[in-house]
Amino acid sequence: VGQGDQQHLPIGAVVTPVIEGVQQAARSRGLSEESLPRTFTQLQCRFRCLPGTGPGLRQQAAQETGLSLSAQEWNTLAEQQDPQAQAVLARYYRRLAKALAGVINLIDPHVIVLGGGVSNLPGIYQEVPALWADYVFSDTVSTPLKQALHGDSSGVRGA
Repeated sequence: VGQGDQQHLPIGAVVTPVIEGVQQAARSRGLSEESLPRTFTQLQCRFRCLPGTGPGLRQQAAQETGLSLSAQEWNTLAEQQDPQAQAVLARYYRRLAKALAGVINLIDPHVIVLGGGVSNLPGIYQEVPALWADYVFSDTVSTPLKQALHGDSSGVRGA
């Protein structure tokens, strides 16, 4: 559950709100309840290769720069005005925006909630929604991006 939200269930826990999403995009593309993943595990298996994870950021940044640093380490360097770190985070935010735009295009969620270590990156909640508008198949995007109530501990708590 995102901070400030009273009732939001994880993706795949409820299928009807997915079909009746904020932009009504899923229904207009002919998607039905039968065509969508039934559990979070099914959805996770389909999207696990996307760069939205801390290990994904570490791996891609290492391929690009030769440095194997955590998301927090890249963020610290970026805050110190390191141009390489700023470029790494900018690429990461764009990749994540593209990945989440795909989720918005497919299931039209009411909210996207991030947990895990990357959810602690301070710029993620402003940068990513500003970027995903370029990749969403709608004139407007009203899906908010929120941090899980318990931040990077949410997965451990069973959120």
